[in-house]
Amino acid sequence: MGIDIDRLDLPILRASDEDLPVLALGAGPQHERAKVEVYPGWRNYASQRHVRGIAVDPARGDIWLATGGGVLRWLPGMDRYTLYASEHGLPGNKIKAIALTAAEDGGRQVWAAHEINGLYFFDGECWRQYSGVVDERISCLSTDDTGRLWMATSSGVYGIDGILSGPAATYPYAGDPPRALASGSNGDIWFCNSLGVHRWRPHNGSWTRYDSRPDVLALTLQAGRLWLGTMRGLFCVDLIANTQQRAENWPAGEVTALAPAENGVWTAGQGGIGLATEAGWERIGASVFEARITSLAIRDGGELWIGAQNGLRCIGPDGVRSHLTDASPGVINRTESAPPLGNSIQALAVQPNGDALWIGTPRGLFRMRLDNETWKFFTRPSLRDIRALEVVGADEALAASWHGGLQRVKGRDVTPVGLDSILALVAGAENYWAGGWQGVYRCDERAWSLALPARRLPANGWVQALAQTQARSVWIGTSAGLFFYEAEFDTLTPAGEELRRADVRTLLTVPDAQSEQVFIGTSRGLYFSDNRRLSPAPGLNGRTVTALACDASAGVLWAGTENGLARLEKADGQWEVQNEMTARDSGLGADRVTALAFNRKNDGQIDLWVGTSCGLSRYTY
Repeated sequence: MGIDIDRLDLPILRASDEDLPVLALGAGPQHERAKVEVYPGWRNYASQRHVRGIAVDPARGDIWLATGGGVLRWLPGMDRYTLYASEHGLPGNKIKAIALTAAEDGGRQVWAAHEINGLYFFDGECWRQYSGVVDERISCLSTDDTGRLWMATSSGVYGIDGILSGPAATYPYAGDPPRALASGSNGDIWFCNSLGVHRWRPHNGSWTRYDSRPDVLALTLQAGRLWLGTMRGLFCVDLIANTQQRAENWPAGEVTALAPAENGVWTAGQGGIGLATEAGWERIGASVFEARITSLAIRDGGELWIGAQNGLRCIGPDGVRSHLTDASPGVINRTESAPPLGNSIQALAVQPNGDALWIGTPRGLFRMRLDNETWKFFTRPSLRDIRALEVVGADEALAASWHGGLQRVKGRDVTPVGLDSILALVAGAENYWAGGWQGVYRCDERAWSLALPARRLPANGWVQALAQTQARSVWIGTSAGLFFYEAEFDTLTPAGEELRRADVRTLLTVPDAQSEQVFIGTSRGLYFSDNRRLSPAPGLNGRTVTALACDASAGVLWAGTENGLARLEKADGQWEVQNEMTARDSGLGADRVTALAFNRKNDGQIDLWVGTSCGLSRYTY
């Protein structure tokens, strides 16, 4: 069973699979914005650098890309592109696969499979859900010579003829998710997974295991042959003679992508990129890629398009050209540098004057100017894996890093404070507090000291959230309960019985004229406290609450959870859920919300910045 990386709260996430906006010098290609937004008021900032699938329109020549940041339509000859993300109807930004079939009007129908939220089709302006098969986690897509779309899931393979009809064919299967799928002209269906290569023959009406090797990563059909890309090289099966062959000079290392050609198959992997035929293998130049190659596609004119985890490239008459790296269609705007970023957002903070947004990710710290959306990247290695941010002045912030501890950032200067492995940070009227493995630190007049050693906290519990009170004390949320620390008396008091041993993920204090409210987000729901009395928010019982932000002027509390974004209002002394938004029914980039921040604009509108596991989303209301 696979591991869902998005749901692991690890010190350092697997950054190679999570790329944020590719920022490039110069003007770059022209971004033609989508004309229709299904969810007005939303906008997503996510990279298309991690290419997961490629489909070519043979008539128009357009390149369609499935990426970790949405769908990108690239017009190679015009140096233009259009980005489609969650606000355009996609059920989140992380797209698993893409395919094109013949449409009724003679054009091409574009299909996109989200990683967990099903199959969608492009109606010419925006994306709509295909209702013939719902609630299926799609592994891969393929097309056959008849124009039928084939969709593989862990429960079966479906054949789809059009956007308005249900599946024309359904072949149930129970087992590990498919890695690659291919369909033959004789009606045979092939796929590979960790249990081997499987074949569906229409006259048998059942699946048979054709090959039991567990390391097949890619497969394709070409002229009566089944080509297999494995971890040990390239293999070919003659389906007519039912024999297997392997040429001595075919790639011997990992083969991760295949594309059929007129007289053989294009291969990509550890050995580079080349054309394999019965006679041998011809490598194309010194085409070695640092990142894993995920997909190959042939465009009219013989161009070979290559999708990788670090960008899109094309091999043609002029050699190798980069499109999502050196001259990237994933450009957000001009910037001072072009760093590799991560779509996993871990912390957000808005400059008090509303000029800039600070963004903490596993790969580092970034700042975006909000007037022109230009970005700055702070290159210090000590700023990797930012977990919390606090703005402390004009162009100045404290950044809490799991990797490098607490850092003070001002202009281009980065100064280490000296605290190790910090997970939580909060600023009060006169004090700063930081929490990490060693305990809770306090800063008075820029001098930090260990106020509460970790040995005074529960065994096997670590600090995950902090919130300062008007009394200059601090709430401490740990993985093993909620505590109240009074600095003046150096006393540590557990919270009520309701939160004893609770996994506290986020804290927020909101002062008002009469009292101070404390909001506690836990793995079992949201709680709030008036004068130390704890009450649950019933609408979020059993939900993991990961981020909180309060718009006090409007009386609105926003709660980010593992399952979306909730809007709460207070009625009769109780905070009640008024609305919930997910990636399926809003422009939210992913259901897992990881950070929240506000920015009030001059026209009175509010930008709610939402960090997710798949990019940065902005909701204006």
